[in-house]
Amino acid sequence: MLCFLVDGRLYLQALRKMIELAKDHMTRGSTNEAICLLSHVLEERRGLNGDDDPRTLSAMGLIVSLLHELGRLDQAVVLAREWSVRCRRVFGICHPDTLIASGFTVSLLSELGCDEEAEPIARETHAAATLYHGEDHPDTLVALSHLGVVLRSQGKLAEAEEAMRLEVSRSTQALGTAHPDTLTAQSNLAYTLVTQVQPALHQMEQGSKSLNKVAACISLDAHMTSCCSDHLTHRLVYSPTRYRCYPSPSSLKQRSSSASSLISALLHIPRPTRSHA
Repeated sequence: MLCFLVDGRLYLQALRKMIELAKDHMTRGSTNEAICLLSHVLEERRGLNGDDDPRTLSAMGLIVSLLHELGRLDQAVVLAREWSVRCRRVFGICHPDTLIASGFTVSLLSELGCDEEAEPIARETHAAATLYHGEDHPDTLVALSHLGVVLRSQGKLAEAEEAMRLEVSRSTQALGTAHPDTLTAQSNLAYTLVTQVQPALHQMEQGSKSLNKVAACISLDAHMTSCCSDHLTHRLVYSPTRYRCYPSPSSLKQRSSSASSLISALLHIPRPTRSHA
C-alpha cells in the first residue's frame, strides 16, 4: 500500500481495487475477509473524503450488511445509526440512500428488541418512502412492513393490524399473491391476528368476540403454509435499491402450527349462554 501514497490518483485506484476485492470475497462467502478490507476502506475514506462523503456512506452500508450476516448485530446497529443520521443530513429524508439506511436501521433495532427507538424512524421512513416512491411501490411496502412489525412488538396490535392489512392489500395488487413480499406480509398479519386472540384462552367470555379474528387466521394460515416454503429463505437483503427481511420457511411453519393449535382451542371455548328473564 505504501507505493500508492505517492500519487493521489493511484491511491484512489487502490481503494477501488480493495472494494472490488471485498465484493469478490462477499460473493465467495468470505465475509470476515470482506469486512477487514471494507473497514480499511472506510477509515481511509473518512480521512480522505470526510465522514459525509457519499463514498464513505456507501462503505458504511456494505459493512453494516456484512456485520448483520455474521450475526454481529450490536456492532452493526452502531454503524447503522451513524449511516442513517449522516444520510439524512447529506441527502435529506426522502433520498433513496437515506430510505435504505433508515430501513436497515429499523430492521436491526427490531431484531435487537429496541422497538421503541425504532418506531419513530420507521414512521418517518414510511412517510418519506410514500412521498418519494408512491404508496404502492415495493420499497414503500417494505417500510410499511417494518412499521407494522415494530408496532406489534410493542403491543400496539390494533395499529399493527391496520398497517399489515394495508400492506397485504397493496402488495397483492402490486406484486401478486405468490411474491415473497406478499407472502411475508400475509405471514406477519396472520401472526398479529393470532397474538390478538390469545387472551381469549384466558378469558373465555371473550371467545365469541374473537372468532372473527380466528376466521381470518385460518384463511391466511392455510395460504401461508401452502406457499411460503417454496419461496422464502431467511436473509436480510441489501442492495443499492432494496432491503428486506424474509422469515425462514421453518419459522413460518412454526407460526402456522401455533396458530392452528390456538384456533383449535378457541373453537372449543364454550360460548356465553344468554339468560332468559
